[in-house]
Amino acid sequence: MPYTYVCLFSIEGALALVGKKNIYWDGTRVALNFSGQYCFPGGAIEAQDDIDDGNQIVAAQTGALRELHEETGIIINPMQGMTINTVPFLEGSYYCTFISVPLNVLNSYVADFNSGIFQPAHNEFSSLHRFPVDSLIHRFTTEIQIPYEAARNLVLRRKCGPISRDEWRRSLDRDWFRDIVAYLIANYFN
Repeated sequence: MPYTYVCLFSIEGALALVGKKNIYWDGTRVALNFSGQYCFPGGAIEAQDDIDDGNQIVAAQTGALRELHEETGIIINPMQGMTINTVPFLEGSYYCTFISVPLNVLNSYVADFNSGIFQPAHNEFSSLHRFPVDSLIHRFTTEIQIPYEAARNLVLRRKCGPISRDEWRRSLDRDWFRDIVAYLIANYFN
């Protein structure tokens, strides 16, 4: 199944919500995808997300909203001033649901998560942040060092045998997030 992500942002202030991933799943030594890195909430589109008989855009948006809630505790309720648009990338190998909200709503999402008011089903993020949209490319190209054991764990989930330093670096790669940011800037801030 393809992957789906959420880019929550505010036109006023030109800010976007980004999470910093924990390194391991709760109480385990199993490394999370994007361990310790900044990224958008998201994950795989699941069979339960296909609520419109094969419509991939609807499934991607449903999956994105489900992942956002599971990972952050945020529930999106349509409101005045909000826009929602789901876009396929790389011929549908992944999707992003862009959600524009008023600045005060974005601020409250971040504050409520970081203070523990939101109770996500999965403890994947250590914190949420509001970053200026024009700084996101830098955030997604800067590698935050994580323990070698965690990166090795990520790579070994996909292959057997020893791993190289390049494989370790690729396990932290977030190219698709840079593509999402480029779309965000081109379509909402130009």
